[in-house]
Amino acid sequence: MSHIRTILTVLLCSLGAAGAGAAEQIAIPVADPNRPVTLKATLLQGSIEVEAYEGKDVLLEWVDEDGEGGDGEPKRVDGMYRIPNRSGGISAEAVGNEVTISSGWSAGEILVKVRVPTRTSVRAASTNGELISIRGVNGDHELSNINGEIRAVDIGGTLVAQSTNGDIEVVFREATPEKTMSFITFNGDVDVTFPASFKADLKMSSMQGEILSDFQLELVPSHPQDDRGGNRVSFKVEREVHARVGGGGPEIRLKTFNGDIRIRRR
Repeated sequence: MSHIRTILTVLLCSLGAAGAGAAEQIAIPVADPNRPVTLKATLLQGSIEVEAYEGKDVLLEWVDEDGEGGDGEPKRVDGMYRIPNRSGGISAEAVGNEVTISSGWSAGEILVKVRVPTRTSVRAASTNGELISIRGVNGDHELSNINGEIRAVDIGGTLVAQSTNGDIEVVFREATPEKTMSFITFNGDVDVTFPASFKADLKMSSMQGEILSDFQLELVPSHPQDDRGGNRVSFKVEREVHARVGGGGPEIRLKTFNGDIRIRRR
């Protein structure tokens, strides 16, 4: 039987045409609703919200966040009405069970809301977005927000989360055993809630903050790492706290420079 490949491509060049601040929505079908879905969402400017629901399609909704004033009227610049330039738009493509959403610079500051089947792995990234959030999804997730927060609530599976300027807040419903994860930011707190039965080897580092845990941790001495070559040998001692939860398990890294680390028990 030949492999069936389905592609849906939508170029949303008229973003904001329905009026500044108005929400628009499309339904994106996947090839096999009985199989897990992968969502890849990348924005240069804007926030991303992903939430699980009981349907089969991927529902995409977008809202122009900077096209109007506080009273609903278009912004005025030098006495003239500012018309949002949305010529770059956003695009959505479905290939099999993988859905990709992206935007260009001229799409402006937007909020993208996506509703997905529960069994969905989310790969989401934004350069200048206030928030990336996922809720209720079960899969292997990767979230990156350079200038904004990351929030993942009631999720299952695994997560790799990275921010430069923003907090990371995560609540696991269940975590996949024997898989490594990391939660890293530079300016912000790292707050992760794990199931009570969670087992892991933790590597934690906060240069200017505290490390707090609901779990009783077994501290493990860290050993210098040596690098030998020819007549040269060098040693490096990482400024990390190493600890075990539940007797140990996969490696979990939690790291911040300016902020606290909190490990909570669900």
